[in-house]
Amino acid sequence: MARLVAVCRDGEEDYLFLARQIPLYIDDSLTMVMEFPDSILDFDSCQINSSQMKQFIEVNNDIFSFSLYLIKASTISGQGLLNSLCL
Repeated sequence: MARLVAVCRDGEEDYLFLARQIPLYIDDSLTMVMEFPDSILDFDSCQINSSQMKQFIEVNNDIFSFSLYLIKASTISGQGLLNSLCL
């Protein structure tokens, strides 16, 4: 399980990340650093159900497609946005 290893406030951007650490941006002034244990890389003991993997890929693709739609919609001005939503 991941654990919290640091909390950085605004102005502390020089945090040196170690292996298996990722930033979690909470807001503009707060970032938490999570670290994953070595055991997370133990792929030999990992069993993936093919139906679960298929469901994960489908959901991930839906989220990605919706994200692209939102990015596109945010770059369209007023009338263009209404037209694209009505399609």
